[in-house]
Amino acid sequence: MDSEILSPETKNEIVTKTHSFIWEIFDTLIKALILILIVLTFGFRMCTVVGSSMQNTLQNGEKLIITSLVKHPQAGDIIVFHETSYLNEPVVKRVIATGNHWVKIDFDNAIVYVSDDEIFDESDIINEEYVYLDIGQYRTTGLQTTFVPEGYLFVMGDNRNNSIDSRSKDIGVIDERTILGKVIFRISPSDKFGIIN
Repeated sequence: MDSEILSPETKNEIVTKTHSFIWEIFDTLIKALILILIVLTFGFRMCTVVGSSMQNTLQNGEKLIITSLVKHPQAGDIIVFHETSYLNEPVVKRVIATGNHWVKIDFDNAIVYVSDDEIFDESDIINEEYVYLDIGQYRTTGLQTTFVPEGYLFVMGDNRNNSIDSRSKDIGVIDERTILGKVIFRISPSDKFGIIN
């Protein structure tokens, strides 16, 4: 006979090693699943862009990953917050100013100023390389000046003519406690997959 006959001890050792190997794989998978659930539950979640208010930065239907680990967003961050008084839904906007800042909007010249005092000059113009002005509905003229209290944010959509945001009395400045998270990653469409700055 060519086949080797294994002793009972050898058979037991093989069975034990096989069981141990299977248990290690199972244990690793369970730990990985638990870690993924913790991360998704407490730190990260997925959301979908609804509407055109963030064009051309974000498009309707794009899937995003947001993190709630950022407690105090900075000017320029894109956030998702739950607006309850007017839209009653999660909303994606860009932070224009944080607490203890003034925002002055010159609607006639499409310029936004942000300052930490009441005096605005040319150096107070915010970086607006992301701003998109379509032929939308925002036809307000004149100046609007808003003080942002501590713990609140002034937000606007990148598509300035088609965005309901802090310029509107219906939304106004938003309470930081309503923030669901900061947008950090785009997962779809696949050709735009990547980090969002």
